[in-house]
Amino acid sequence: MSIIFKPYDAGLYVGRFQHIHKGHEATIEQALMVCDRLLILVGSAQEQGTIRNPWDVSLRIKMIKEVYPGDNIIVHALSDYSEPGDITAAWGQHVLQSVKQHLRKTPDIMIYGKEDANMNWFAHQANEVRNITEMVIARDRYAMSATQMREWMFWDNFDAWKEHANPKLHKHYDLLRRELLSAPGMSELVRKHLNKPIESWNDKPTIQFK
Repeated sequence: MSIIFKPYDAGLYVGRFQHIHKGHEATIEQALMVCDRLLILVGSAQEQGTIRNPWDVSLRIKMIKEVYPGDNIIVHALSDYSEPGDITAAWGQHVLQSVKQHLRKTPDIMIYGKEDANMNWFAHQANEVRNITEMVIARDRYAMSATQMREWMFWDNFDAWKEHANPKLHKHYDLLRRELLSAPGMSELVRKHLNKPIESWNDKPTIQFK
């Protein structure tokens, strides 16, 4: 059996994964082409039951591991440093500390989407990250978002959802949708939209749902 030597040992991929879809998988597959193992940190681990983060972190991790059961994918929770979405200089140190806890080293390569915050996370840790390679994945290679996935689930559009969800997750659709609709922050949207199906999803408070 031939051995494939990859240029990097450990990669890092940070995201909320609400929930994992084929766009995430495309990024993960790209990462696995160049590194032996990939640490996935599932962010906003302290939050659940909201429009932005309906599913708890244990369920998000379970879904990722169901799609990627191998030992080369390492998945752990990552709580927000302060307020959700508040990326500060301290956030970079927070991420690095978590990585070192799980890998016992800094990552060799960091993978992220083109529009995401990047090495600026680590502006005050220049010495610690000077040898980390950046791998930027253009999002238009697989134009899908978790927001769109949740929208399809909200409207119970299973056919559209399943096209972009891993087949291993199809059996969990009803559970995922039930938890999505039962999130406290969703109650007003459920009342307004599910009882008035002719209204456009664009009527929803999109800034809360991203």
